[in-house]
Amino acid sequence: MRMKKLTLTLVAAAVAALFTGCQATAAKQESATAPAKMSAAKMAMKAAGPAPLAPLGKAPIPPDNKLTPEKVELGKLLFFDPRVGGDASTGCSTCHEPEQGWAWAEDFSRGYPGTVHWRNSQSIINSAYFPRQFWAGSASSNEKQAKSAAKGGVAGNGEDDIMEARLALIPDYRKRFKEVFGTEWPIIDDVWHAISAFERTMNTTGEHEVPIDKYLKGDKSALSEEQVRGMALFNGKAGCINCHNGELTTAERHGRLKAEAVSPRQP
Repeated sequence: MRMKKLTLTLVAAAVAALFTGCQATAAKQESATAPAKMSAAKMAMKAAGPAPLAPLGKAPIPPDNKLTPEKVELGKLLFFDPRVGGDASTGCSTCHEPEQGWAWAEDFSRGYPGTVHWRNSQSIINSAYFPRQFWAGSASSNEKQAKSAAKGGVAGNGEDDIMEARLALIPDYRKRFKEVFGTEWPIIDDVWHAISAFERTMNTTGEHEVPIDKYLKGDKSALSEEQVRGMALFNGKAGCINCHNGELTTAERHGRLKAEAVSPRQP
């Protein structure tokens, strides 16, 4: 009986070891083929070439944050209101100044009082079109960007309950939030939705359409001869379009830039 139990135990151990070995082999094979698959994908993209320049279409609007004039107006008020922050000194417009292209023109943005930021603020213009926000692409929507910036330690440094309480003390805000969102007082998540609704109207379309988009739509008078020659270089010999392509003139690649030593004589 003991011999039979021992035999069964040994068989079970052998099967387990074989199964584990097969799993490990499969994992190694999958790990080995992953870089090859990625390389193949990159090679296919390279063979296809960069996307051509294209005019901006309509800004994508998420189904859970439809635009209304009242919501956009509320979002504009909140964008310029420093109450949406820690000590009521730092709002969205503190780092995204209209006079500086709705961004920050210096190397580093203003930080929350007593702190120092390590990056500058990107423009909100056309931000509705970008699938990822921030220099590192860490936010997947305008709503998440607004929340992260207003609550970030070196940016807004705000606390949800404090920001809500400040806004709730203002009768006009309570009235507007009830009209737009149906709540009795401001809810912080609705603050991000309202700000994002405003930002999604800040686009280079319609009356603010840029000359290059007009040209790409067929208006050949929109660009000067010099600009047309520049675009030919951009698309061709200069190779700019390899990284700056499509309707947003960007390949949306978030990565580190490699600084290499270049000879002063190297063309």
